[in-house]
Amino acid sequence: MGRDAMRTMRTAAALLLAAPLLSGCTAGETCYDWVVYDSVERMHADASLVVAAGRIEPAGTTTWSGVQANRYDVSGSPVLADGSIQEIGMQVQVLSTPETCSGGTYPDGDPMLGAQQVRLYLSEDEDGTLRTLTPHQGVGGP
Repeated sequence: MGRDAMRTMRTAAALLLAAPLLSGCTAGETCYDWVVYDSVERMHADASLVVAAGRIEPAGTTTWSGVQANRYDVSGSPVLADGSIQEIGMQVQVLSTPETCSGGTYPDGDPMLGAQQVRLYLSEDEDGTLRTLTPHQGVGGP
């Protein structure tokens, strides 16, 4: 094999090894393109559960899609499709969906941190985990 062929193979191997770094993802991390909702009605329609949250308390962290995510204990009431609140108390644990492949878990700050008296628009993952719809949308006004 000639010198030029060897150089080409080394260059190709280096590019293959660098590909995960160039894409912004690290091993075990999944990159997402998040939907941008143009209305609260669309968020409500896509949500597995909407909660009128009265109390949101930090409850540690966990790993979600390869990155660290903040977890919260939430007390509140479910919100029906018509926007009315069912006055039954419920407690759920919710993940604040983190950014992936951005260089920071919550580059603009965690929208659930310090939030009170808000509506949470939640998605339920296959394993039963409840999380905000996206890192940017999922926490709304009362």
